[in-house]
Amino acid sequence: MAKIKKRKQRQPERRDRLIEGTFEATPRGFGFVVPDEPDGERLFVPGAGTHGAMHTDRVEARVVKPKTEERSAEGEITRVLQRNVTSVTGTLESDRGRRFYAVPDDPRYGEEIEIKKGELMGAKRRDKVLVALDGYNSRDNRYQRGRVTANFGPADTLGANYRSVLHDHSVRMEFPDEVKAEAARLFSRGVPESELEGRLDLRGETVFTIDGADAKDFDDAISIEKTAEGYTLGVHIADVSHYVTKNSAIDAEAFARGTSIYFTDQVVPMLPFELSNELCSLKPGVDRLTLSCIMQLDAAGKVVGHTIRKSVIRSVKRCVYGEVNAVLGGTADEPTAGSYESIRGELLLMRELAGLLTARRRRRGALNFETVESQIVVDENAEPVDIVPRERGESERIIEEFMLLANETVAEHLCRRRLPCVYRVHEKPDPEKVQSFLRVAGALGLHARLVGGELCPKGMQSMLEQAAGKPFERVISNLLIRSMMKAKYSAENLGHFGIAAKYYCHFTSPIRRYPDLAVHRILTAMETGGLDGRKAAFERFAEAAAEQSTECEIRALEAERDIEDLYKALYMAKFVGEEFDGFVSSVTGFGLFVELPNTVEGLVHISDLDDDYYVFDEEKLRLTGERGGRVFALGDPIRVRLVRSDITARQIDFVPV
Repeated sequence: MAKIKKRKQRQPERRDRLIEGTFEATPRGFGFVVPDEPDGERLFVPGAGTHGAMHTDRVEARVVKPKTEERSAEGEITRVLQRNVTSVTGTLESDRGRRFYAVPDDPRYGEEIEIKKGELMGAKRRDKVLVALDGYNSRDNRYQRGRVTANFGPADTLGANYRSVLHDHSVRMEFPDEVKAEAARLFSRGVPESELEGRLDLRGETVFTIDGADAKDFDDAISIEKTAEGYTLGVHIADVSHYVTKNSAIDAEAFARGTSIYFTDQVVPMLPFELSNELCSLKPGVDRLTLSCIMQLDAAGKVVGHTIRKSVIRSVKRCVYGEVNAVLGGTADEPTAGSYESIRGELLLMRELAGLLTARRRRRGALNFETVESQIVVDENAEPVDIVPRERGESERIIEEFMLLANETVAEHLCRRRLPCVYRVHEKPDPEKVQSFLRVAGALGLHARLVGGELCPKGMQSMLEQAAGKPFERVISNLLIRSMMKAKYSAENLGHFGIAAKYYCHFTSPIRRYPDLAVHRILTAMETGGLDGRKAAFERFAEAAAEQSTECEIRALEAERDIEDLYKALYMAKFVGEEFDGFVSSVTGFGLFVELPNTVEGLVHISDLDDDYYVFDEEKLRLTGERGGRVFALGDPIRVRLVRSDITARQIDFVPV
């Protein structure tokens, strides 16, 4: 157990309140203690009060200044209970070969780490390295000594930075031999006739998939028909649980991975290729085992009945989003239009039903965020050659509506029967964050509709609609997202605030998400009688799957973001010195962030706003010049020059023109 230095130690008085929690450091030296107690509030810790605690350490802290209406509680760390970081990645530096030290990639890990010459493992200056942390100095108890345990290569290369990101986020690239062998055995047996017994046979139905042009795993298929009462919509999902069984090597590995991870140039799958791209992929013209949620809807798009059954399908066509969009929009060329003629009626019916579902969701208050994702185009060497906003067309929105409906129907099905489930939950936003958002939105002229003094989903959607078409539309959407709680998995049904759904789970992507696989396993046990007398065991399984999947999702999202930032920095490095038009996407006390039309975002540091002394308005998120009165506010257009694009730090810096 690490302790702070002697002259800083102080025995807490009885009136002092001690809390235990995790220390979250910031690049600027200060940090926050997140209490272990679920309802506890974060404690601000200034740089002078960290006393050697490192990012992610478990600590004990003392409250020095209680919370007020103007600021959060402030404290100091009294003890480091547990060091949670044993190694960091960084760039090896030296003082003319006399002294070697590593500068951590993540500035939250603070100062340089000294390394002896005999512990470099052949690494040279400016190599990207992994450093095991061996000791602390006596001055402030921070890590000081380490040794190189892996060399990723020259720090200015894509490969070295790519490998270090994968390591930092514990991304499992290779499958264990036992998993490979198990997958090969499953693939070799194919889909024998004996495995179709007892399944709902849908091979004579018009069932098809719609995915991106570069997709390799097709885990969802659609069927639709008009009825006298309204519609019958079938959502048919690959029956992964038939192959990935409890206590198998594949299941243990899938549980550990939790999710597939999608990088710019490759996919790290949750399941081996033999399953994800072959046996479980709903390819056209071949028999595939599925779990079908077949819903009966009335003329208004309301679900009035449903059936969930193990089934077998034979997809009639592998559709592509871009082609379907062209067919629906009347812009498809003759060969493309001809290839979709056999299902043209189904596509038009899908459009009709999706319109009803969208209207129903908006009436109940579901939020419709218009976020923009980046599409990074790479060449044959995986080098970025372009960055463009990813387009999302009509067919993408149609499929999203159908998947949302199936997820809600399955969650309600399990909840009403009081059966275990891994729910996808999204709790109400923190009132303080909502108030901060309302102050910023109000300064931009947006008006909130409150219900019972609270901003409900309908009120939030109203503000998004007010911002539509204005320069700050995307900024408001992003700010609103940041003010909300993070969605997570839970064995308890807490509802989904963002889509205004009382019941919601993930059922539609078991090839790439473990929670969906867990839900399939529970549904299968219910259908086959396997839940009898085992409800408690499945409840424990749901709890474990929810906790693990949430952690894995966070890790995957962080890894995907870091790789995307790496590619953006590498792409923009060739444009240093050039000027660009962008808009102010965020404003802080240390400067403002500018987003370019290609989605790249960079920082204009406040020190580079040298035409005046700028004051930060935290409530309205703007910088105002004291003498000239110039204002930098959210959504404002701005022309900038690129002065730095650092792939090691994955940071881009601009200066105003």
